[in-house]
Amino acid sequence: MLKTLYHGEPLTKGLLRASAETGRATSLSSLRIPPHFRWGRYQAVWSAISEEYSQYALRILQWLTFSARPLSIDEVAEVVAIDVKRDPAFDHNEILSEPLDALNICSSVVIITVDNDNKWEDSPSRIVALAHYSVKEYLVSDRIWTGKAAKYGMRDNACHDAIARSCLGYLLQFQQLELDLECLSTFRLARYSAEFWISHTQKTGEQTEETDQIAIRLCSKKSSANVN
Repeated sequence: MLKTLYHGEPLTKGLLRASAETGRATSLSSLRIPPHFRWGRYQAVWSAISEEYSQYALRILQWLTFSARPLSIDEVAEVVAIDVKRDPAFDHNEILSEPLDALNICSSVVIITVDNDNKWEDSPSRIVALAHYSVKEYLVSDRIWTGKAAKYGMRDNACHDAIARSCLGYLLQFQQLELDLECLSTFRLARYSAEFWISHTQKTGEQTEETDQIAIRLCSKKSSANVN
């Protein structure tokens, strides 16, 4: 387990515990918290995350904010192991051994819900989501860039490019593998990466040279990393 990352008072007492136990998303709007108060608390939460885990928090928040579909907790556990600034980008040793640590990393701004209709799973999937729409509003706002949580500020194009490169970097590990059902059950982020990397690339506005190079490397492999 990760050590305690946030030592302040939770944004909403019992929010994560109640969500995990009931499988229902607890809406912060139902608590009638004024927007300016929520934004102030978000800044306090993120500025209190230790430097050691800030990059993990940024990756999780980035994916939850701009993913093409909801992400399971097992997918998020692998998201933290992708660093597009290194080669190879994906480090299997950095996967969260306890997926629920994703909640600790991001403190009270994420929750877990249950998806009973996931056709790719034999049992209901636990989905990680932002706790309230105002979390995304603050992350992409101009206001965040002027405060203590500026490192978590996000721009649409840059985030889609980062996710596209993350997907490509993740797929590069499959040098000799086809993504059959057995592979997809072991590598939880494989299906998302194969299905949506092009979509994220198209949303970058202008594809970067780095993304082009990674895509060329992937497409030139003898064993294509595509879902069967």
